[in-house]
Amino acid sequence: MEWQDLHAVRAAARYGSVTAAAAALDRTRPALSRRIARLERRLGTPLLVRTPNHCEPTPAGQVLLAAAARADELWTAAVRRARAVDGDPAAPPATPDSVTWSDLAVLRAVHEHGGVTAAARELRLARPAVSRRIDRLHRVVGVALLERGARVATVTPAGHVLLAGAARVDAVLGRAVTPRRPTGAPPPPVPRLPERLRLAFGLISPQQVITRLRASVPATAWQLEQVPLPMAVHRMRTDDLDLFYGWSTGPVPPHGRGPVRMRSLLAAPYAVAAGAGHWAAGRAGLRMADLAGEEWVVDPDPLIREEELRLCRRYGFAPHTLHVAADTTVIRALVGAGQAVSWVVGGLMPGDDYVVVRPSDAPLGRLVLMWNARVLADADAGWLGELMLDLNLRLWREREPALTAWLRRYATVDIQRRLGRP
Repeated sequence: MEWQDLHAVRAAARYGSVTAAAAALDRTRPALSRRIARLERRLGTPLLVRTPNHCEPTPAGQVLLAAAARADELWTAAVRRARAVDGDPAAPPATPDSVTWSDLAVLRAVHEHGGVTAAARELRLARPAVSRRIDRLHRVVGVALLERGARVATVTPAGHVLLAGAARVDAVLGRAVTPRRPTGAPPPPVPRLPERLRLAFGLISPQQVITRLRASVPATAWQLEQVPLPMAVHRMRTDDLDLFYGWSTGPVPPHGRGPVRMRSLLAAPYAVAAGAGHWAAGRAGLRMADLAGEEWVVDPDPLIREEELRLCRRYGFAPHTLHVAADTTVIRALVGAGQAVSWVVGGLMPGDDYVVVRPSDAPLGRLVLMWNARVLADADAGWLGELMLDLNLRLWREREPALTAWLRRYATVDIQRRLGRP
């Protein structure tokens, strides 16, 4: 649904008739009526009871209008937070009715598929059409939402904040238009999983998740290993792997082509930690290219180190390695002394009096589930992804307060709801 259609229904309910609403909004009556009728057709239910001189909302319309008012508040807050990241939060708020959700869908596709060209291919739009929608959204919000490079385009930190806010709006409106399951309805079907599954983890410390996964799905024999995402894609195409669960910052394989399917589960921030006296500590946002001459603390895990190296190369430099360390105490000591800077993946190292964590223009890392469609049905793989995400969120809630705080503030409503589960 579009904000303009919601705005038409809200105006008709507020002014008591479509004619009065059209006059107040400086629109023609037929144009406003078409928008209301289009939204009613989309939802499959009448939203207004009309008489020759009056109209009032139906029960379904009352639910939708209350949700629209809440969505309006959430959108204004999302724009304010995005401007606080990069811009002027005191600027006049962007009105929701000047935004189309198709524009936000384009921005989301650029993030999920790794660039404008990939997003255009996935949405079946021309590349200039995608760029025009991004530019229009940029003008409405008032901050840059896309960082364009020679070969790739990535969503800025402000863009990620805006997408998180838009997801909250989607959730509020979705609950208003989704029919509720009646009491006593049958539960969703239990997935039918193979007796053996080959699962690869990437760029996470998986042992606790593995232990909890085996306890949750005891009937399946799990063959587990750690491999990077590109290798997992290759092995899945040759039927040498069934599942991959881990971090990704690259493009998503196109859905529906070949045996490989992928789903983004959540996004978490890549940031840079620097000493309190370091020049980077005074920057609200960092450009990775400005860090080319810095000394870095790198991770001893070859998978993580390769990912960090790839990210730096994306911005035109290879990091100078001062020290190799995974222990956060060692990293904090080196960074706090001003000897080096370090990646902070997922916000796992909070700042203090000696260490400052600053967001960078590097893309957010995405926790993804990838599966072999020749082995697992999409619904069964989705069930496993939901289970592993819940296990991971529970683990982070217990052990990673900085990441949990970030997710509670910026993640989607679904992720926040999962974090609140006992």
